[in-house]
Amino acid sequence: MQGAGRIVVCFAVIALGCGTDDKPAETPAVHEAKTGDPKRPARPTAQTYHVEWQRCAAYFNARDERKLAECFPSGSELVIAGHQPITGSGILELHKQLWTGFANYSLDSQASWVSGNTAAILAIVGGTQTGEYQGAPATGKTARQLALYVLDLGNDWRIKRATLYTDEALAARQLGRLPATVPVRPPADSPFAFRDNIASAGDDVESAAAAHVASYEAALNARDMAALAALFSDDATLYHPSLSGAVQGRDQVQKTYETLLARVSNAKQTTTRTLSAGGWVIVEHTFAGTMSGVALTVPAATLFHVENGRIRGVWLFENTMPALEKIAAATTATTGSPQPSP
Repeated sequence: MQGAGRIVVCFAVIALGCGTDDKPAETPAVHEAKTGDPKRPARPTAQTYHVEWQRCAAYFNARDERKLAECFPSGSELVIAGHQPITGSGILELHKQLWTGFANYSLDSQASWVSGNTAAILAIVGGTQTGEYQGAPATGKTARQLALYVLDLGNDWRIKRATLYTDEALAARQLGRLPATVPVRPPADSPFAFRDNIASAGDDVESAAAAHVASYEAALNARDMAALAALFSDDATLYHPSLSGAVQGRDQVQKTYETLLARVSNAKQTTTRTLSAGGWVIVEHTFAGTMSGVALTVPAATLFHVENGRIRGVWLFENTMPALEKIAAATTATTGSPQPSP
């Protein structure tokens, strides 16, 4: 574990907006093109908030510090799952470190969902480490992975809090700082396409999807693999950072869950918040249990796609690095010598 470094994958926190009006407001991108002033609309709508996202993501990819700073309202905070919140100038400073360490670091947005004052973004992020990053020297290797961001928006539609679910250990492995490399399987490899922007309709479809996902958690906590598998479609896809690509097919999904749960005793998932939009469900939760004799609680998020009463896709997002560090520290305390990560 020593020398692994804190490999953080993140991007610009942005102020998104959505509302209930059918008529789209003038987007910030359109307003800026007309006037040069990147102000935000007074009443953003569900049709316009995705444009906001793309605009600030473009500022990040272009390394435009001045324009990127406009995307951060005063008082906002960024939480990298498993760590303390980053606030104020620390948010922009973290992104500047990424620009220095990764010459081609970029964000590729895949899909977004919004319900009420909560938005979720799925993206592929990463780049090649060509410079020092958080004390770690350049490796010349590339780290890329799927990441999920959950954004809490204030009544003025600006960011209050952004929570990033990504795996620092996966990035460390890809950069050669931890053993083994786990390749990224982009969403395009899934048997169905992502949509750019989905707003909650608050209908029965969404309620049914959320209830179906609640049954998933109950079966998982009961370690009832038969009941869990029955919730999935025949062609279901499972993505988890520790897997070498995605797993497809109900039988393979069941076997994968059996393998993952075998590593952890007394495993329990506890939901803290659910976002439903158009047959998609994003669940923020904790995953607690004992691994290698060490009690762990890992903050995580899971993205579900529910179709025709079955889970057709599930993406698990958890930052395993703090847990691995805790296990390594406990092992070192017992043996008296530094231990590699599990």
